[in-house]
Amino acid sequence: MDLQEESSESIPESDGWDPVPGSTGRQAADSLGEDEDAEGRSESAQLFEEGVTEAEHDQMRQASRADEKNDEPTP
Repeated sequence: MDLQEESSESIPESDGWDPVPGSTGRQAADSLGEDEDAEGRSESAQLFEEGVTEAEHDQMRQASRADEKNDEPTP
């Protein structure tokens, strides 16, 4: 038996090193943060997606206006 094994056996398991003092060893339940949606996206991710959606809508409206302008007869 080497020195490390010998010293670890002399310490009771309950007195061993506790990496997170006071922890019960159970993982906390996942809960939604205030700024997370049901899909777990953060507030910034939600705002980003909203911006992308609005930009796509604006592009469609501009394209529609350009088509209407091109369809008008020129005098």
